[in-house]
Amino acid sequence: MNIPQLLLTLPRPLLWPRSAYPLVSLLAVLAFASLASLPAQAAGDPPAQQRRLVLEVDMTRQGRVSNGTEAGQEQRRQHWRVALVFSNGGERTTSNPFDPHSSDAALAQAQRAQAQAGLGFTPEQLAVWQQQAALLQQRCGQDSACMAREGLKLTAPAAPRPTGPVVGADADMPYLVFSPVQPCRLEVQVQIDARLEGSFADVQGQVPFSETTRANESLRPAHDCAAAQALLDTRNHRLWAYLGAVPRSGQGSFHREVRGRAPVRQQGAQQIEWREAQKWLDDRLLNLNDSSGADRFVQPVPGGQIDVSLRWRFERL
Repeated sequence: MNIPQLLLTLPRPLLWPRSAYPLVSLLAVLAFASLASLPAQAAGDPPAQQRRLVLEVDMTRQGRVSNGTEAGQEQRRQHWRVALVFSNGGERTTSNPFDPHSSDAALAQAQRAQAQAGLGFTPEQLAVWQQQAALLQQRCGQDSACMAREGLKLTAPAAPRPTGPVVGADADMPYLVFSPVQPCRLEVQVQIDARLEGSFADVQGQVPFSETTRANESLRPAHDCAAAQALLDTRNHRLWAYLGAVPRSGQGSFHREVRGRAPVRQQGAQQIEWREAQKWLDDRLLNLNDSSGADRFVQPVPGGQIDVSLRWRFERL
């Protein structure tokens, strides 16, 4: 029995109490993860639709930063562009693992389907899924993105394949599931130009230092899009984009100078830092629309301001 079937067959005494909601939510994550391995469309199904998601994020920040005993004034400019092609051959799901409020809808749908189908399950089968759900909860707590990511890992090796995708305008299964096309058609551009000037406490007093970080790289990674997913809510056109292991770094240089010491120079991957905008960006990627749009995050920070702009397109191919 696969996970979607399990969700439809859980008995009312176990499933419906509020105390059981965390388990159902985690099982819904596993159900969504199993959809990533749905087979190609069957004969007579609507043709698969491909869409390219294009994200562009620009940030400028001027303000103070601190790390332990070190503190200073930072000037940072960053650009991150991601283009990734997704495909949907009719695959749908009733629950959204990225939305903590979708469990109620999933419960209602499972109750209706169980009443209609009259399907059963064995205690052994339920025990297996309960163990996996408990493992996910230990790893991720309430982090829905983590649950989706780890759920994919748990189910990828052994998820049974349904006989065909779910198609049609089914109001009880409102989410279209988009998975990256294979081979991966991912493009990433990373640009970083940052300088930090500050000081830290030493036995000699305050010691000044400076750091310069630069990167400018365009990537076409072949394997970093496998865990990415996009869910489209057909009721309101809301797009939920999860980028998984898509790179947030680019090849560049790091240079640090400290008064009275030899300079440090490093070549290699330099990480994008979203600073105070990290949570805003994570949340915003789960609240796009299915066409195009833009948004902006501006906030005062100690000694300055951070300004982040986001633009996106979810274009048909």
